[in-house]
Amino acid sequence: MIHKEVTWICNVPYSERLRRLQLHSLELRRLFFDLIMCYRIIFGLVNVCISDFFELNCASQTIEATATNRIQTT
Repeated sequence: MIHKEVTWICNVPYSERLRRLQLHSLELRRLFFDLIMCYRIIFGLVNVCISDFFELNCASQTIEATATNRIQTT
């Protein structure tokens, strides 16, 4: 009977559905998971080449996203 329990959702604005379901916006959830993926790439927790996404700036010793391979948040 799940279908009957959520039929109210069709007629309610997005922001109200998020509030009632206690969820964050899709944009915020995507950003959150992008940050988690960046952490995993930087610390070698996933099997990808870090240089495909980041380049080391030896002058300031920080890791910066390259302009061409920036992780999308949209």
